Amino acid sequence: MQPELELDVLDAAQERKDSTVAAKVEQYSKSLSASDPLAPYRVAMAGGDAAAGGQIFRLRTDVSCLRCHTVNGTGGIVGPVLDGVGTRQNREYLLESIVYPNAKIAQGFEGVILKLKDGRLLSGVVKKETDKELQIVDADSHFTTVPLSDIASRQRGQSAMPEGLAQFLTRHDLRDLVEFLASLK
Repeated sequence: MQPELELDVLDAAQERKDSTVAAKVEQYSKSLSASDPLAPYRVAMAGGDAAAGGQIFRLRTDVSCLRCHTVNGTGGIVGPVLDGVGTRQNREYLLESIVYPNAKIAQGFEGVILKLKDGRLLSGVVKKETDKELQIVDADSHFTTVPLSDIASRQRGQSAMPEGLAQFLTRHDLRDLVEFLASLK
């Protein structure tokens, strides 16, 4: 079967009231690799609508992609600029980045958690580091510069992109978003 049709065929089968078809859908679900966390989402890797994915990226406040990522000069600065991501990364990487953002964090966008000597905690993405200070940016695009001498401890944090965004997206939404990102050449 063509990968572009898999999700549509699966959805159509799930809506059927036929017990034979239901058994086949269950058989399909059980055949998904338990060792592959992306298995339930792989049907969303091809066949999407890039324009609809662009609308999700730009307008859906429940996932807020544009808040952190820049495309065509518009967007936030916390996450990587996504211009050209469709050339640099394959669809599996794009899908995994949405569903499991901590699986592979783009270089230069690793989170950091700082405990300062005065007891405060700061977290964000390192934007600049010198031998005297560290500059981080938080999820609201606020920059904070901290003298290295004020840092009591430093540990690697999670991706600034929150886990669980996929719960707000249907598999069709995911497919459209992957198509949009793959179209960014």
